[in-house]
Amino acid sequence: MSFLEDAQKVIQKAQAQAQDVVSLHTQEEIDNWERELSLSYNNATHYEIRRALDAAIDRYGTTPDKKTFLDFMRIKLED
Repeated sequence: MSFLEDAQKVIQKAQAQAQDVVSLHTQEEIDNWERELSLSYNNATHYEIRRALDAAIDRYGTTPDKKTFLDFMRIKLED
Protein backbone atom coordinates (compact mmCIF):
# COMPACT_ATOMS: atom_id res chain seq x y z
CA MET A 1 0.00 0.00 0.00
CA SER A 2 1.10 3.49 -0.63
CA PHE A 3 1.37 6.19 1.97
CA LEU A 4 -1.69 7.92 0.53
CA GLU A 5 -3.84 4.77 0.86
CA ASP A 6 -2.69 4.27 4.45
CA ALA A 7 -3.51 7.89 5.28
CA GLN A 8 -6.96 7.57 3.72
CA LYS A 9 -7.71 4.47 5.81
CA VAL A 10 -6.64 6.26 8.99
CA ILE A 11 -8.84 9.24 8.12
CA GLN A 12 -11.82 7.02 7.27
CA LYS A 13 -11.43 5.11 10.52
CA ALA A 14 -11.29 8.34 12.53
CA GLN A 15 -14.36 9.68 10.74
CA ALA A 16 -16.21 6.43 11.38
CA GLN A 17 -15.48 6.68 15.08
CA ALA A 18 -16.57 10.32 15.17
CA GLN A 19 -19.89 9.56 13.47
CA ASP A 20 -22.42 6.90 14.31
CA VAL A 21 -21.21 4.49 11.64
CA VAL A 22 -19.83 0.97 11.58
CA SER A 23 -16.29 0.46 10.35
CA LEU A 24 -15.73 -2.73 8.35
CA HIS A 25 -12.38 -1.89 6.76
CA THR A 26 -10.15 -4.58 8.24
CA GLN A 27 -10.58 -8.28 8.88
CA GLU A 28 -10.17 -7.60 12.61
CA GLU A 29 -13.14 -5.21 12.61
CA ILE A 30 -15.24 -7.75 10.71
CA ASP A 31 -14.24 -10.48 13.19
CA ASN A 32 -15.20 -8.22 16.11
CA TRP A 33 -18.62 -7.60 14.60
CA GLU A 34 -19.01 -11.33 13.97
CA ARG A 35 -18.38 -12.05 17.66
CA GLU A 36 -20.79 -9.31 18.74
CA LEU A 37 -23.51 -10.51 16.37
CA SER A 38 -23.07 -14.13 17.48
CA LEU A 39 -23.83 -13.02 21.05
CA SER A 40 -26.99 -11.24 19.93
CA TYR A 41 -28.20 -13.93 17.55
CA ASN A 42 -27.55 -17.24 19.33
CA ASN A 43 -29.17 -19.40 16.64
CA ALA A 44 -27.19 -17.93 13.74
CA THR A 45 -24.27 -20.00 12.53
CA HIS A 46 -20.81 -18.68 11.74
CA TYR A 47 -21.58 -19.13 8.04
CA GLU A 48 -24.87 -17.18 8.25
CA ILE A 49 -23.22 -14.30 10.10
CA ARG A 50 -20.36 -14.13 7.58
CA ARG A 51 -22.83 -14.15 4.66
CA ALA A 52 -24.83 -11.36 6.30
CA LEU A 53 -21.67 -9.30 6.90
CA ASP A 54 -20.56 -9.81 3.28
CA ALA A 55 -24.03 -8.81 2.06
CA ALA A 56 -23.95 -5.67 4.23
CA ILE A 57 -20.54 -4.70 2.86
CA ASP A 58 -21.74 -5.28 -0.70
CA ARG A 59 -24.87 -3.21 -0.13
CA TYR A 60 -23.64 -0.39 2.14
CA GLY A 61 -19.86 -0.34 1.75
CA THR A 62 -17.30 -0.52 4.54
CA THR A 63 -18.68 2.38 6.61
CA PRO A 64 -22.46 1.97 6.82
CA ASP A 65 -24.68 3.93 9.17
CA LYS A 66 -24.92 1.96 12.42
CA LYS A 67 -28.73 1.94 12.59
CA THR A 68 -29.06 0.83 8.96
CA PHE A 69 -26.39 -1.84 9.47
CA LEU A 70 -28.02 -3.25 12.61
CA ASP A 71 -31.48 -3.23 11.00
CA PHE A 72 -30.06 -5.12 8.02
CA MET A 73 -28.37 -7.65 10.31
CA ARG A 74 -31.59 -8.14 12.27
CA ILE A 75 -33.49 -8.92 9.08
CA LYS A 76 -30.82 -11.34 7.88
CA LEU A 77 -30.14 -13.15 11.18
CA GLU A 78 -33.44 -13.36 13.04
CA ASP A 79 -35.18 -16.73 13.06
